[in-house]
Amino acid sequence: MTVSFAEYQDTSVVDPLRQGDVLEAADPAASLWQRHLVVLTADCDLARAKHHGRVTCVPVLTEHEYLLEMQIPAFATRP
Repeated sequence: MTVSFAEYQDTSVVDPLRQGDVLEAADPAASLWQRHLVVLTADCDLARAKHHGRVTCVPVLTEHEYLLEMQIPAFATRP
């Protein structure tokens, strides 16, 4: 039996939020820390409403953005 795997799936506002979903900011002026977010909150917590209205996410950065924001400033402040 062959199982098909879709790397991308369109969703709507009626679909439940799931762990691993990528959220995209609606505001084109969103910062790189808010532009794309990956949901980390567990599916079971979302399904049973155990997240108290909060969803844990991490930003998605390109390697270039990460280096410019996190690594290069650290080198600049070294003694």
